[in-house]
Amino acid sequence: MLSGELDLVVITGNAGDGKTAFLENLLEEAVKHGAIQGPSRDNGADFQLGDRWFHTNNDGSQDEGERGNDEVLI
Repeated sequence: MLSGELDLVVITGNAGDGKTAFLENLLEEAVKHGAIQGPSRDNGADFQLGDRWFHTNNDGSQDEGERGNDEVLI
């Protein structure tokens, strides 16, 4: 994923399967490879690796502050 070849990756599974842990590990690996983190978010992370920005979303059904989940997913 960090190569930037994919435009969208959807991770699904049951509660407790490790989806959020996977995304947290992805961010850690990106930082090890020189990624610059964007502003902190409660439901994911934004980071830049090379010329590409990555935006993770830990829970597609969760709102983020004033933004409803539908808007968050756009």
